[in-house]
Amino acid sequence: MKGIEVAVLAFVLNFLSFLLKFFVGMLSSSLAILAESFHSLFDSLCSLTAYFSLKISSKKPDEKHLYGHKRAEPLASIISSLLLLIFLCFVLNESIQRMLEPKTITMNFIILIMALFLLPLNYFIYRLEYSIGKREKSLPLLADSLHKKTDIFLTTSVIISSIGIFYFKLPIIIDPILSIFVSIVLLKNIGGIISDSVDTIIGKSPGREFLRKVYKICYSFDDIKSIHKIMGERIGNHVYLDLHLGLKENISLKKASYICEKLKKEIKKEMKEVKDIIIFPHPYKFRCK
Repeated sequence: MKGIEVAVLAFVLNFLSFLLKFFVGMLSSSLAILAESFHSLFDSLCSLTAYFSLKISSKKPDEKHLYGHKRAEPLASIISSLLLLIFLCFVLNESIQRMLEPKTITMNFIILIMALFLLPLNYFIYRLEYSIGKREKSLPLLADSLHKKTDIFLTTSVIISSIGIFYFKLPIIIDPILSIFVSIVLLKNIGGIISDSVDTIIGKSPGREFLRKVYKICYSFDDIKSIHKIMGERIGNHVYLDLHLGLKENISLKKASYICEKLKKEIKKEMKEVKDIIIFPHPYKFRCK
């Protein structure tokens, strides 16, 4: 399954969740369920953001965007993460207020049953978005999966606190404590997504291990005697490389071009993430700045 298809599926399921909660909320006249329905609508909009960013990033390079549109992905993931950050700050603030001024919790069996019903659905969406996001190195999908992870954690904390308070007579303060713990864990996850997104926008290196493999492939060619400079940049799930190679003395321009083209094919064959390579061949004794 492709990332863009997962984003569409997540949007559809989130929107169906919104309709279900809204319908039940109207029938039961429950403001809590109606409020939760708009949370699902918010998740739908985030999934829609992920879809459009993946759609834009899949466009081919043009005159204005010579390296393609992949940076649309980290930009969308930052927007999605910031929206989730605002929501979690609200949850954190409410939880702290409830710790300072505990309120009596009323048991709403409709909400509890709905939470138990939707929990497996949220987990399914989360696992699908997370696994495909990891496989395709798609930041929008990973950011959107974090929204579902938030739903799972908060829903689980509601179920645990409700059962604990009403059946095991635990103190009411257990509810805000669980919410604060969940919020802190998720805030750390958001920080990681935003950090990766910013790194991608400003130009992140593919890493030492990745470049080491490039070195190994280059030195497997007898005519390549040295690597003067190697630079790489990761944009989304693609890597772009610049190589400055020292070739044997007295190699003709035709042969140098042949070596470069053969090297490009070999690197792309061994390293599927490499999208484009620019090679600057030089005589072995020449040193570029």
